Amino acid sequence: MHSYRKAFILIASILLSFVLLSVVAPRNSRGLPHPQSPIPTSAAYMPIVFKEGAAQPTTIPTDTPAVTHTYTNSLYIPLAVKEGAGQSTTTSIDMSALTSTPAPPDLVVTEIVEKGEFAGVITDTVYAGYPIHFFVTIENQGVGPTNSPFWIDLFVDLPGTVPADALYPLLYQSVDWTGIGFLSPGSPVVIHLTYSQGFPIATNYYACALADTLKTTGELNDSNNANCTSFSVARP
Repeated sequence: MHSYRKAFILIASILLSFVLLSVVAPRNSRGLPHPQSPIPTSAAYMPIVFKEGAAQPTTIPTDTPAVTHTYTNSLYIPLAVKEGAGQSTTTSIDMSALTSTPAPPDLVVTEIVEKGEFAGVITDTVYAGYPIHFFVTIENQGVGPTNSPFWIDLFVDLPGTVPADALYPLLYQSVDWTGIGFLSPGSPVVIHLTYSQGFPIATNYYACALADTLKTTGELNDSNNANCTSFSVARP
């Protein structure tokens, strides 16, 4: 009986020791690694970057893409900004227009009106022995303005209507002339040419006016530069 009592007391003492150990041991240490134990290799790590003057470090993900600069040859088009517009618009440039030749003019004598003179007064009738006045209309029917001054010459006492190509060699027979410094397309001008000595005999005559007699304007067409008129001379 005494031996059973000793055994019971020993077993009770052992169980009491286990109970006391479980109560006294710190709860937050159960199942956690010791602070000095190695860090598990499966953990994810992020570098720490300290900003100047910052109280706390800031982490930057390692998968942040790097910023790179690529330089390529580019063709730049000028921008035209409209007044009051919120956005700019591109303006295209026709490069062929920068290298093309200027648009040529085309001088044409469209009309000749003859007038007579008697006792210092201009009349509709042309009288023998008196000056004859010719009012010549010249028009630029080309697509561009004249690029230099040009001359208009008057030819009288001709055998008939003479084309421009035949009048150019007769420049030395011109009886009057005048110059025009500039003529834009679609702007006709009227000039006054005079045959001051007139004709001595009352009969029919021809007179012609020729534009650009020295061929200085670089025209589109030179063959249409002349016009002729026929008129009668009466006795005074």
